Order: sequence, then structure tokens, then C-alpha cells
Amino acid sequence: MFLLRAHRPERYGVAHRTAAAAEAQPAPEQPLPDALAALGPVPPADPHCLIPPAALAAAVDTARAVADVYDRYPVDEREPYAALRIPADHPVTHERRRNRRQRRAGGNGANDTFLA
Repeated sequence: MFLLRAHRPERYGVAHRTAAAAEAQPAPEQPLPDALAALGPVPPADPHCLIPPAALAAAVDTARAVADVYDRYPVDEREPYAALRIPADHPVTHERRRNRRQRRAGGNGANDTFLA
């Protein structure tokens, strides 16, 4: 808060005082909707000219398709993807472990069926 007081003491100089001891704060310089609009980015002059018409049509179609999917299958109802875990005693696990040891020992890896 001390940075704000140092930057604009006329506005934030009374922020550290209690409500009983505080003086009347100055009125804002501009209305809140105008201040919020001033904080936003400046829109381009001709936004429809920034992208070719064919690419714009494709982007709109893609956005509509994605919106339809999200409407049909909300995020809360979709199951998250989980990779299958191979049990430690499964034969594939033993084969991967053996192949990994062969590669580390300098084997040619010609018998590698799975990359581990």
C-alpha cells in the first residue's frame, strides 16, 4: 500500500488511517465504467480485415463445433484420461525390464519389442 501512497498521495494518502480519523476522500476523476473501459485493450480499427475471409469462416465453424461438443458433453461429465498401469508382475513388464538392461549393457536391442 505504501507504493500506492507514494505514487498518488492525493488519492491513497489516507488509506492507513482509521475510518474515524479519515478525512473525506476525493471523488474519483472519472466514472467507474469509463475507468474500466480505459483499462481494457484498444480494439483494432477494422477487425474483420485482420484475417482472410476463408480463414475467418473456418475459424467460426471450428468454434461452433467445439461449442456444440462442450454443450453436449460438459466438462464435469467427461471422464479424465488415465493411462493404463501395467502391474509389476505382468510378463510385459519383465520383458521391458530385460530389454532396458540389455540396452544399458551395450546390447544391440534387436529383440526389443517394446521401448521402455
